Amino acid sequence: MTSTDQSLEAIPTSERHRSGSKLLPVLLLLALAVALFTGSVFALGGVSGVMELVGMGTQAEPDARKTPVAAATPTATPDPTSSASTSLELPPGVSVDRAKRMYVEQIQSQANLKMMAEGDVSYFKVTDVNLNKGKDKAAVHVRVYFADRTSAPGVIQMFKSSGAWYVMSLTGLSSDKVLGSAESIAQGTIAQSKMTDKAVVAESGITTFDNGVINTMLAEQHANQGIATQIVGGKLTHADLGAPEQGVGTTVLPSKWTGKDATPVEGTITIVNKTVDPEDYIFLVSFKTP
Repeated sequence: MTSTDQSLEAIPTSERHRSGSKLLPVLLLLALAVALFTGSVFALGGVSGVMELVGMGTQAEPDARKTPVAAATPTATPDPTSSASTSLELPPGVSVDRAKRMYVEQIQSQANLKMMAEGDVSYFKVTDVNLNKGKDKAAVHVRVYFADRTSAPGVIQMFKSSGAWYVMSLTGLSSDKVLGSAESIAQGTIAQSKMTDKAVVAESGITTFDNGVINTMLAEQHANQGIATQIVGGKLTHADLGAPEQGVGTTVLPSKWTGKDATPVEGTITIVNKTVDPEDYIFLVSFKTP
């Protein structure tokens, strides 16, 4: 008999039966756990499924349908007054070259227009009006009086098309620097009268034109002929200017026009501000009555 058998013989039969009865439930529970685990493995797709369930597996790729879509880059809204988005809308008789020349001449009048827009001009007097032979161009000679009580000569260049008068430029208000066509002031001639509109534009070197600004200038002046017509006709010869009223992109100057044979007229001079590649310019839009 071996030592193991002897050990078993040494344990009373009743004790062995009690030990066996205690062990049996443990074995049954172990067997049940194994069975449940095996079923879970198959139900969840194998071992990897279980590992994923308990957080030990690799992360699944995100569903492409749920991936946030990046916001589209916003596109710039075209400026309604830019040359890229606006076509020219010209009044009767005004050619494209004449409209571009008007734009160029006003850019060359910047120093003088800024004096008006900034309130440096108190008043001005019309000293003479020279018409060309065709009576469709006028050089309106003025004496401009500034807030510092100094004065200087100037010329308002105007042209006529289909019965309407338009302001081309305002030159010669600075005695120490000649701008645009101011060199013709002393002779009292129509500035650059022998040059074609196309030649003036080409000589300026300006190649970018804001069609919206051109349209606004021409449309406003075409619709407001009262003051312009009386200036050329010699009836209105004196203009007092009030303090500039600044708006969004505009400057409005209250004005009172008088003359020897004219009824006093109250109105406004409107100037618009515009940035063009990338310079800041101002343009004389109109002499307007209420």
